[in-house]
Amino acid sequence: MPRLKKTQEFYGLHLAIAPELEKHIGKRGYAGLGIFHRETTLLLLRIASRPETLTYYQRHADKIKSFGSLYAKHPDAVLDILCFIRKTLADWRKEQAGFVRMFLRTHSFVSNTKKQLVSIASMTDKELAHYLSNEAGFGITANSVKRERQRVVEIDRSPLGFLEHPEVQQYYRDGKMTPALERFRSRWKEKK
Repeated sequence: MPRLKKTQEFYGLHLAIAPELEKHIGKRGYAGLGIFHRETTLLLLRIASRPETLTYYQRHADKIKSFGSLYAKHPDAVLDILCFIRKTLADWRKEQAGFVRMFLRTHSFVSNTKKQLVSIASMTDKELAHYLSNEAGFGITANSVKRERQRVVEIDRSPLGFLEHPEVQQYYRDGKMTPALERFRSRWKEKK
């Protein structure tokens, strides 16, 4: 009987970079500023990974305005965080674990040789390693894929992952505790 694997629940580079960013913020003393939360991290990650976002005034007006006000209040901290994110992402693209981590957080399907979409969750570690080796241009081992998959699931089951659930996000927007959120919260506490 095949072993059931724990699967990835959430996507987004902010989940991959959050643990490292939290350490960096703590080292630099920015935690006391109280400005780095999920939405701020998402905004800075989008701008760090795609600076051209700031040139699309009409389409990203709200993001540009948010970034401008954040930068006006804390220019040194914002620049330092942007540099840290850009350096981290650049370093990850050059190494096995980082490349796999970024790929897992940004893709849920891949196109096989027959141009059909295949779920990453249904691929074995060896199959995914072979696919990623072709994508990256350097060798990626099945062990590296396995470790990063386990790390992704670990983060998804942590408090950071809990905050990603749509029910939790809605609660942060409107402050209303729904029965679905209450059930979800009790299930999550049981998992811990």
